[in-house]
Amino acid sequence: MEQTLKKNNIEVISCLHEKFPKRLLHCYDCPPLLFYKGNINLNPEKILAVVGTRSPTVYGKHIIENFFEGFEAYSITILSGLAFGIDSMAHRIAIRNGLPTIAVLGHGLDTLYPSLNLALSKEMQSNGGLVTEFPFGTRPDRQNFPRRNRIVAGMCDAVLVVESGEKGGSIITAELAMDYNRDVFACPGRVTDEKSAGCNHMIKSNTAQLVNSCHDLLQCMNWKTGPVTAFQKSLFLNLNEEELRVIEFLKGRENVDFDLILSTGYTPGKLSQILLSLELNGVVQRISGNRYRISGNG
Repeated sequence: MEQTLKKNNIEVISCLHEKFPKRLLHCYDCPPLLFYKGNINLNPEKILAVVGTRSPTVYGKHIIENFFEGFEAYSITILSGLAFGIDSMAHRIAIRNGLPTIAVLGHGLDTLYPSLNLALSKEMQSNGGLVTEFPFGTRPDRQNFPRRNRIVAGMCDAVLVVESGEKGGSIITAELAMDYNRDVFACPGRVTDEKSAGCNHMIKSNTAQLVNSCHDLLQCMNWKTGPVTAFQKSLFLNLNEEELRVIEFLKGRENVDFDLILSTGYTPGKLSQILLSLELNGVVQRISGNRYRISGNG
């Protein structure tokens, strides 16, 4: 197996490895191993999953193009499942706009489904690549794709549903993302359009936030980052050792989940005290989903 992986330029990584996707570690059904190929950063600062129907309209393509043009300045990695439709469209338009893009597959890396996306999958590997939990020889069987969807939901910070019917893989992915405490966004469509029925329903039921533009999403996610200010630096000088340890962990990161900050070694109770003190002093900001960031980075 080792020779086969090496011959095909495939890496295998354990959930115990420091480079394993940290976002997945906080999912109750995290896979123990991942196989991947390409020039992939498995822990980029910002990951957006983009999902939707397999038969999108011109409207869906227009949405992705407009959103991704606005993402260029923010180093956002685009994640999807390389399926026909919105998935493939998201990967292609990400490449066109210079955004890293990763596909999560429902089979082993010795094959590619759908095969018509083979050229696209190769193009992705220069700035992104392919990821799967399935070993060589695993075929693209139907039961694999819900498992694929959970990795898409678990690896990202947020899910954007562009066009979707009331049922399907994109809705499953969005529901899984909510279970993992990820943000879910949906683009509205005409009430008579079946391709927008799923998005409209999620917005109506308050299971997804309505976004009309990339700026809406960037603002909701606090992804319009900037350098640490001189005011912040002066505040840092007055912090104790425990607070500085947490600040060092938060530097250069956005939307850091409380459970992830526990890796600094503090108990939940102690960490809550430290974060509260930092928040009261204006050094950190608490945002939706029990996540934190250094203040003034928005």
